[in-house]
Amino acid sequence: MTSGRVTRPTASAAPLLLSGLAAVAGRYDGYIIDLWGTVHDGAQAYAAAIDVLRRLRAQSAPVCLLSNAARSTAAIAARLAGLGIDADCYDFLVSSGEATVEAFRRPDAWHAALGRTYYLVAPDDGELLLQDLGYTRVEDPAEAAFVLNTGSASGTELAHYERALRACVRRHLPMVCANPDLFVKVADRRIMCAGTIARRYEALGGQVRYHGKPGPTIYQACLKRMKRPPHAVLAIGDGLETDIAGARGMDMDSVFVLSGLHAEFLSETGAAPERDQLQARFACRGHVPTYVISHLRW
Repeated sequence: MTSGRVTRPTASAAPLLLSGLAAVAGRYDGYIIDLWGTVHDGAQAYAAAIDVLRRLRAQSAPVCLLSNAARSTAAIAARLAGLGIDADCYDFLVSSGEATVEAFRRPDAWHAALGRTYYLVAPDDGELLLQDLGYTRVEDPAEAAFVLNTGSASGTELAHYERALRACVRRHLPMVCANPDLFVKVADRRIMCAGTIARRYEALGGQVRYHGKPGPTIYQACLKRMKRPPHAVLAIGDGLETDIAGARGMDMDSVFVLSGLHAEFLSETGAAPERDQLQARFACRGHVPTYVISHLRW
């Protein structure tokens, strides 16, 4: 398979509309594919997306699933298997949670200087990512050296965290955000992610270090596993500010899946808008994909 990428649209141009991935699949030597909103909705997997994964692997093109979930890859793999997305559907699995763990396991100067106690902001069922690494979770920001933010507890709004965030800012605690996503959709419900909390922390004057998309480090980790250069790989996802922005920052072509986080782009019948309508929507956003598809399908 050889890479035959197209000329990427500019910020004022419209991306190419695809009826299915088969139209461009032969142009790339590898694929980095988002999970939530692209392959599953948090409650069930998309059969058409699983079909795409299997077809890509049948072409001997490595498939790397890339998630901004603040969880270990082992936990994500188990969850995927429960949704019917078995290990034979992909070659590699990379997550922002695993990237966060690695940042503490092999710390650079910034992480090494954080200290050993942390205040945790996390979902009710969130993993304790730093367990067994010699870090201690504390309940009072006054006892913490930094904040670890992995997401929101079930049913909470941003205001729920305001008092704690302000207390942490007053103590000048740096925050580590293990999931830069702002929101995800579980079925039809929007769930606040760690990225929204982190942005509020920055607005209050706090310092945040992000792990995950759209940062280049996590894409570099994918490419290293795949043994592919960026120009030979196609990124696929439903997040403009994460998947599409991250791909563009790495000089990678991308496919924007309309049916996920930005399903409002679709018509009432579930069809993709016309190219001129897409052009108007993307022109003011600055994150222009190479291609657009209504749903991930072959």
